[in-house]
Amino acid sequence: MNLRDFVHLTLRMFRDNCRLFLHILIVRSRRKSCIENKCHFLVVKQPIYAKLSMYAIASLLYFNPQFEIVIHCDDKCKKSVLWRCRLLLGSRCNINLIGGVVTDPMRNKALLLLTLQGTDDIFVDADTRFNGKLPRLSQITTLVKEFRMDEKPIWIRICRDIGIDSGKVEMLNTSFFSWSGHTLDLNYVTFQDFYDKFSSVHWTDISMEYSIESQSLQRLVEQVFFSIVLSGNKTNALKNFDTVADKGVIESTYFGASGYRFGR
Repeated sequence: MNLRDFVHLTLRMFRDNCRLFLHILIVRSRRKSCIENKCHFLVVKQPIYAKLSMYAIASLLYFNPQFEIVIHCDDKCKKSVLWRCRLLLGSRCNINLIGGVVTDPMRNKALLLLTLQGTDDIFVDADTRFNGKLPRLSQITTLVKEFRMDEKPIWIRICRDIGIDSGKVEMLNTSFFSWSGHTLDLNYVTFQDFYDKFSSVHWTDISMEYSIESQSLQRLVEQVFFSIVLSGNKTNALKNFDTVADKGVIESTYFGASGYRFGR
């Protein structure tokens, strides 16, 4: 690492952490607001997400104090979540412990989103940060509509393998998700059927044909599932476009894919 990059990294780390602690001080000094609905976070398998979630939660409550926080975590992350919540955020967080061993976080995320049907609760990925107030939501809302499946040859191929018409599906980014009181009466069996079908795609052939690591596509199973099941419904996007740490109303580091994270 050269000197310029080192200085930039140090300044960014200082700025991110100063902002985090400022948000925490202000949140903890406020009188508890009237709770209107809940915001859910999923922290499983990798304890680093407990640390990342503090940037998301503190910034959410700073700009949107009407939310109650629920963190869904597994045994592996429980200790990291508990001490941070108690020390930094006090009673503002509720912990829901997930039983069993988490093998695929996307499976747990899909199940969580399905259980939120019919509510006004929101779900937010742990590796995000808020930069403003959320608007009032009346439609099913995701973070952003990324692209039409039929615009990408690789997704045309994947859709063909799973028996889906790619021309009818937009890829929805579910880093933010709210049903806004709506429901499609979907259940976990529906997702599991899709999960099995998605797993049976000829990933080795696709990886060789398009020179891409198949794992980077397979980890999108939950995102693809909701993109497909919502394709015939009216949905809204919180942002018109999205890039890593783009300073929008919600910005994501996409830590699992990029390795970038706040406070470092």
